[in-house]
Amino acid sequence: MDDDLKLYPRNNMNDDLELYPRNNMNDDLELYPHKQPIENIIIDIRNIFFQILNLIEDKQNPIPFIYSSNKRQFSFSLFLIIFGTLLLLLSSLMKSPYEK
Repeated sequence: MDDDLKLYPRNNMNDDLELYPRNNMNDDLELYPHKQPIENIIIDIRNIFFQILNLIEDKQNPIPFIYSSNKRQFSFSLFLIIFGTLLLLLSSLMKSPYEK
């Protein structure tokens, strides 16, 4: 078997696993979300944010949804980092310059 072509189990909702060839170059994009283009990451963050808002609106727990894939975990963690940084910047801007 060629080193560039390996067989991987296909993740289906069913219990049966099929083996199919997958190229290693596509492996990196699927296994490592941080290696995707920045445009895809930004779109994923936006989609995750709105999906979580919909789940909260329906009074469902969003945690299983977030932990269901590496891509969602990565997008949510980036969202938390960006949101926290913005809150920190805003709080430092709102401080009175006359406080000691």
